[in-house]
Amino acid sequence: MTSTLQGKSILVVGGSSGIGFAVAKAALIEGALRVIIASSSETRLADALQRMGKALDAVGIAPADVAGKFLAEVVDAHNTESVKALVQKVGAIDHLVWTSGDPLRLNFSELDLAKNKGS
Repeated sequence: MTSTLQGKSILVVGGSSGIGFAVAKAALIEGALRVIIASSSETRLADALQRMGKALDAVGIAPADVAGKFLAEVVDAHNTESVKALVQKVGAIDHLVWTSGDPLRLNFSELDLAKNKGS
């Protein structure tokens, strides 16, 4: 059975730990093409990048066998302009997952989530 995430791009704000990290891991396992985690802490992002390999190994999946890319970006979830800049930087995404403890302070219509789709 083909996963509905196969070939998709997912952005997880608050993805360096907890539920966000688990969502990112599951997306990679399910065949997402690109999983981008975002956090305000470069240190936490670097740690999450290292932990992902171990997390995949723990469920019997060699990181080399995962087709998708696992990327990390810094964002200030309190700052609307920072979130907009992040979305512009990462380009087209299929899914936005917001697990940051900070509420999203902008309207989704302000984000061009499909920018550069297909390129």
